[in-house]
Order: sequence, then structure tokens, then C-alpha cells
Amino acid sequence: MDMTPRHFGLLLSLVVFCVSSYLLVTASPMLVQTASASLDMPWGTLVAWFGLLSIPSIVYFAFPGLQNPKSTILQVLRWAWVISLTLAILYPFLSFYLAGNWSYTFQSQVPFRGSTRASVYYWNLVKITAILPLLVLLGALLERFLAGKPRA
Repeated sequence: MDMTPRHFGLLLSLVVFCVSSYLLVTASPMLVQTASASLDMPWGTLVAWFGLLSIPSIVYFAFPGLQNPKSTILQVLRWAWVISLTLAILYPFLSFYLAGNWSYTFQSQVPFRGSTRASVYYWNLVKITAILPLLVLLGALLERFLAGKPRA
């Protein structure tokens, strides 16, 4: 089989997703080791970011029809995909804003930033950033199945 750039991108995205998922699910000790001493950023921050970026990337490479949508459903899915990619790109910066640190730790305190109240927003951001591209993936699969089109 000839490895096209689309296939390579899909394979790379799947590998990044699997590796980051494995590291996060197993709570690898590597996650708490410092990736950047000047920022006090642990590897877990980067692993989570790459994992969240890999999900919309998988959708992008698996469904090229989203790049130039011809149907209304694909146009809606494309907008949802753009939002999911934007959230994935902004994830570390929005999380830093909420936590006040790169390890995304929260504590009971009065100021909002870094508080347990801010952690609620953080976890909602994580859930939306992970689930939205999965919903787009499901929608694209359903659209392909219901349209009866062969794989591209």
C-alpha cells in the first residue's frame, strides 16, 4: 500500500492518541517530571495537549470530505470540527488561565484563578475538548454510512 500524506497523518495522529492515552490512563510517573524548569511545566501538560490535539487530527485525516463539505450535515460537522480544533489548540492556555500554573492544580481559596470553582470550568473544558471531536467523528461515520458512499 502506498503511504499518502493523508494516511501518514492519520497513522501519526492515531499513534499520538494511543501513546498519550496510555500514559494518562496508567498515570505514568513521567507525567509529573519537569518538561520545562523555567515554566515549571510537567510532561503531563504536554502529553494531555498532544492527546487532545490528536483527536481532531484523526477526524481531519480520516474524513477528507469535511475539508470541502457538499452536504448540510457535513457543513455543520465541519464547523463543529473547527471549534474542536480551536479548543484543542487553546487548551493549555485556557487551562493556565484557570489554574494559574502549568500543572493545572487547584486549591480552596477565595480568588477565582486556581480555586476549586475554577477547576469546575477546567474539567468542563477538558470534557468538551475531548468529546466534541468524538461527536464529529461519530457524525461523519453516520453520514458516510447513511449516504452509502464508498470510502475515499
